[in-house]
Amino acid sequence: MIEQMIRPAIRALPDYPERDLDDRGVEIRMHRNEAALCVPAFVVDAVRAIDGEMLRTYPTELMRAFVANLAMRLDRSPDEIAIGNGADELLYAVARTVLDPGDAMLTVTPTFGMYARVAASAGARIVRVPYAERWRIDADDLIAAADARTKLIVLGNPNNPTGEAPSAQFVDTIAAALPNVLIAVDEVYLALSERSLIELVRANRPNVAVIGSFSKSAALAGARVGYAVADARLAAAFRRSIGPYPVGVASLAAANAYLTGGDRTAAFEATLRAQIAASLDAIEAAIAPYARARWRGPANFMLADFGDDAARIARALADEGIAVRSYDAPELVGMLRFCALDDDATARVTARLTALVQGAIYA
Repeated sequence: MIEQMIRPAIRALPDYPERDLDDRGVEIRMHRNEAALCVPAFVVDAVRAIDGEMLRTYPTELMRAFVANLAMRLDRSPDEIAIGNGADELLYAVARTVLDPGDAMLTVTPTFGMYARVAASAGARIVRVPYAERWRIDADDLIAAADARTKLIVLGNPNNPTGEAPSAQFVDTIAAALPNVLIAVDEVYLALSERSLIELVRANRPNVAVIGSFSKSAALAGARVGYAVADARLAAAFRRSIGPYPVGVASLAAANAYLTGGDRTAAFEATLRAQIAASLDAIEAAIAPYARARWRGPANFMLADFGDDAARIARALADEGIAVRSYDAPELVGMLRFCALDDDATARVTARLTALVQGAIYA
């Protein structure tokens, strides 16, 4: 009887993989795509300054200040912004806003697994459009895959795990061809970047929404602060579907301190960008001798094809407490994804990878 109480779409959802919920025995979390550096001390200080009164009351003024500061950073109006408990909540809000059971959501394949969960939770069909080649998707292919029940297209900018970033022209072409379909661009790996597609959120492309978070670029994955930028009417609908206080006071305090950090925030972002580049450079050099192919875009991760040796490499790294992301999807068989790390962790990983190349483990 209990099973009958649960909607069929939710019953059909698989549990989250245990590997995504349990990091026991993992010392270096390359599978998580977390920031390569810790959040600046002044942000931590803002959280420490929270008192009992702030925890007792709903954070109305702090939320208002955060949205205003975020709008200023993104050069948008506050009424074009919705915030939530991480980018995932915004994705679910998008689905609740535009999808009815039986509607269709389009995305590319392979891509971030959460997109399929978002569509399935709404009872929608998932239409996966394959790449024409690694890793290139044609706008015409996505447009041709749409039908009368297509209400949503979700694209990663950059896509996870392949790393390529769609151009503004690519997204604009799709938005123009499908004016009654919402194009949701997930910029979690490009948040607060000059390569953002937020400029498409204008009156002439009101069917484009951009979703981001403070997890990667602001080193606040644990705070779970996400946002969506959209036409004011859509943003209002997202807010209604989420609720009035979606982000807690500690998370708001941290994210607001980051936004108002001025030169300190700018210095941290410059240091973080340099760290990502240096770490991925080192990892790429370490795997170059035996990776069949490598793909590295504007994100904090890199994908590499190791063929039949991928499982052995992943196990050898795991023996040293280093977790990398492997895949079961047919398009990604034999591939591993590595994310950028701090200097100490990068040194450990590259030493282990070098040992594999030299034959101490890999032979």
